Amino acid sequence: MKREPSCSGEQYRLPKGFRKSLVLFNLHRAAATGTPDVIIVEGCFDTFAVHQAGYPAVVALMGSTLVPYQADLLRAHFDHACLMLDGDFAGRHGTATIAPLLGARMPLTVIALEDGCQPDHLTPAAIRRLLRHSVGAPPSRQSRSQRRQESSNPCDHDDAAGIGRGGQPDTQTPDGDRLESRR
Repeated sequence: MKREPSCSGEQYRLPKGFRKSLVLFNLHRAAATGTPDVIIVEGCFDTFAVHQAGYPAVVALMGSTLVPYQADLLRAHFDHACLMLDGDFAGRHGTATIAPLLGARMPLTVIALEDGCQPDHLTPAAIRRLLRHSVGAPPSRQSRSQRRQESSNPCDHDDAAGIGRGGQPDTQTPDGDRLESRR
């Protein structure tokens, strides 16, 4: 299967002076969903695949790095993040550096894709299987504030968010098994 181009500067002609570190692709649309959860992927085509699987609250890093400014943007709009970078060297390295940065700001679940796997190569059903334990079913149209009011236990969201003992993010395998991260 031929890899579609990502939205990084290598495949696209971005405006001179464009700073990817100040942008999260699709943030305005993801925030408008009102869901407390956001899915973070590497490229624009990955966002299209995740959105088409039923998860419109998805943003792309336009690469495999995240800077504190971007982490703060995510925290300002969402309560929980699900990091699902490509199953290659750059994606794994990015996950290893992003998880501590973002996990210090908000509850975080990490989904480790199989070697060579990318979200835009997965079927919608496969994406839903991967995400069902991390962000639940595709979001309903119920607003974020309505969901918070209905939850009587403030720990309910943390349990669903994949936070292990000691406040560390959990990692989920492609089979849907959750592995607690160790440091």
